[in-house]
Amino acid sequence: MTATGKRSVRLAGTVIGALMALGGCATRTPVPSLHVTAPPEAKASRPELPAGIPERLSVPPIDADGHYRTINSALTPEQAGWHVRSALNVAVLACRGPDEAVLAADYNAMLRRQKAVLAKAYDAVQARFRVAGGSDWQTAQDIAATRVYNFFALPPAKPGFCAVATSILAEARTIDPAGFLPFAGAALARLEAPFLDVYRGYDQYRRELAAWESGQDSGTAKAAASAPKLDYVGIDTLIDWRPELVDGRQRIAVR
Repeated sequence: MTATGKRSVRLAGTVIGALMALGGCATRTPVPSLHVTAPPEAKASRPELPAGIPERLSVPPIDADGHYRTINSALTPEQAGWHVRSALNVAVLACRGPDEAVLAADYNAMLRRQKAVLAKAYDAVQARFRVAGGSDWQTAQDIAATRVYNFFALPPAKPGFCAVATSILAEARTIDPAGFLPFAGAALARLEAPFLDVYRGYDQYRRELAAWESGQDSGTAKAAASAPKLDYVGIDTLIDWRPELVDGRQRIAVR
């Protein structure tokens, strides 16, 4: 045997001896799976107010039927007719654009056509304040009239309100005096609708904000516990091996 061959035999014996020594020390252990904790869901962003609505808005109460109790609720036909006249007056003053001249002309035409009906409606409204308001009835009536004008002047509802007012004044051209109060009852509901939409949008925002703030409070306390993490195992448990005999020789067996 040559010197090179003898060195190869000695090297092979050394390697086999080392593997046998390691085999005697190695113990087979279960290989655990690598566990990854899923990260928490991303926190929702803070709710935003609908366009044009202020952060603080006075919203009417809601009755047992789920309807907003506004200054236009539970009116007599004469009161409804006068509120329509007031709402359309606000529209003429506030609604600007290419159709404002037509809007003003239709409003003035309605006042002329419905002059007698509106005069009777005003007298009926005033009589109610005289009975309920005592000696200070005029002040009470003035305050109520101001509330009506302010109701229909809410800026966020202006686009929808102006569109409805324009349609109603166009329709009023053909309404006879005898049919004006029934027409006014339905018209008032249409004129009020854009403002109720604003109230609903604001109330929805407040509910979403309250839920978001509640989640913020509870989420802060849980932030550390819910942070993503990795659980690692030792390298010696990742490779399970032991020497085994194959045709009378040892080799490394990986399981």
